[in-house]
Parts: sequence; C-alpha cells; structure tokens
Amino acid sequence: MTTTFTTSDNLEEFAEQLQPGIDADLTLQDVEYADGLWIGTFRDDGLSSTWNYNDDLEGLELQIEERWEQGYELTDVEYGDGTWFATFEEGFSSDSSYIYNSDFDTFTGRIDELADGGLYRGQDLIDVEYGDGIWFATFTDELDSSTYAVSPDVDSLSADIDSIQEQDYDIVDVEYTDDGWTSVFYEAIAIDTTYTISTTQEEFEQDITEKLDQGYDVMDLEYGDGVWVTVFDGTLGSTDTNSDSTDSNSNIATDMVIDNMILENSHYAFDPDHWMI
Repeated sequence: MTTTFTTSDNLEEFAEQLQPGIDADLTLQDVEYADGLWIGTFRDDGLSSTWNYNDDLEGLELQIEERWEQGYELTDVEYGDGTWFATFEEGFSSDSSYIYNSDFDTFTGRIDELADGGLYRGQDLIDVEYGDGIWFATFTDELDSSTYAVSPDVDSLSADIDSIQEQDYDIVDVEYTDDGWTSVFYEAIAIDTTYTISTTQEEFEQDITEKLDQGYDVMDLEYGDGVWVTVFDGTLGSTDTNSDSTDSNSNIATDMVIDNMILENSHYAFDPDHWMI
C-alpha cells in the first residue's frame, strides 16, 4: 500500500485537498486536528471513502444518516476548531454505529453495555473523540476482538505494547493525551504490525527510513511529550507526503516536521482527567 498525507491550517482548503485522493480511489483512513493543523491520511487499499464536517452534532448526525443510506460506514470522528469531522468508508460486511454523551460515566457505561454481547455479537469500539463538552464513540461489528492499554509514560507504553502483542494482538493505533498514552489493539489476523519510539527528530527519521526499507507501511503517527511513536504494518508499499496540495520528496519525517504535523504542543481532544474504558 501507499500512504499519502495532506495537511492544511484552513478547513475549507483541507477539504479541497482531500478530493484528488478520493478521485484517485485512495481511501481516506484518518483525519486529525493537531495544534491548528488538519491532517489527512490516505491509503491505497481499494476502499471507497468520503467525509463530511459540521459545526454541530445535530447537523453531523443528519450527514451520517445520509452516508449510511448511500452505503458508507462511519469509521472516524474528529473534533477541532469548533468543527466535527466524520470519515466514512464504503460498507461491505460491517455496520457502524455511534453514541455520544456529555457525562463521562454515562458514556463509558454505554460503551460497556454495547460490548456485552461478547465475541462476534458485541460492538467493537474503534474511535473515541472529545469536543465541546461531548464524548463521542464510533463502533463497528466487523472485528473479532480488540483491547486497549493506558500508559502514564513512554516507558510504560513500550512495556504495555510488548506485553499485549505477546498475547497475539496487533498494535494499530496510539494516542497521546497530554498526561499519558492510549494504545489500541486488534486480534492478530493477516497483517504484521510493529512500532518505533523515537526521542529525537533525527532518530525518528532514521526509524521511518529503516522500516520503509524493510517493506513496512506507515499505519499511524503520534507525537507527545517530546516523543515520536510510529505504528507500521507489514504490507509492502511506499510512503509519500502531500502537503498543501504540492508534491514533495519521500522523506516523510522531514516533510512532517516542516509542516508542523507532529511538533511540540500538538494536543488531541481528550480529557486528560479521564481515560477511556
């Protein structure tokens, strides 16, 4: 697969930049808002995707309903700068759903209820977002099993990832939430995931270059507290960066640092006083 990034500090411009990737049949895998910058990640995996954004949840819910009627499933919701941004993929065998609540305990209680169906019956949490006093969760019924870890520091993060992967889970996502790290895992299937933790920009660039040379593809990037965490999968591919709709060379690390995608003070919309489930 090929991973392509596009970035902008202007939402309307960012949405315009997404369209060429959609037209080229790339899959919009993830949208993040970090430190004033919108970041979109495309993957060349053959799935049709689209997006919507709205400045209130009622409007977003109407857009989600319209996308469901068109055969798309909700995969990710991001909040930034007063805007809710939803990402969708063409639905095949899975059904997406979501909940939101302004009360944290009610929110997590509902998540537990939805997961109580057990293997193949419950809803699997795939995304959590916090914005404007609202907790928002996205679910799918496609996964066999998933788990998570909450780590107070990067040393604990590394130990937690290694421990859970030894239990036959693959790391797929890492989030920094000011006071710690949250990592998400799915039951190991056909892909082989790995990760790197880099404490300097130079080390970060070296780690990415090494993994790309080994045939890995970038799955997830996160920066926090002076540390870069990169998650890779074992699908053969290359990684390119597209910033502000202009071509760039393949040095993703240098390009991202220049574009301020993962510089210090990048804060994601999670409540640091509460850890998800």
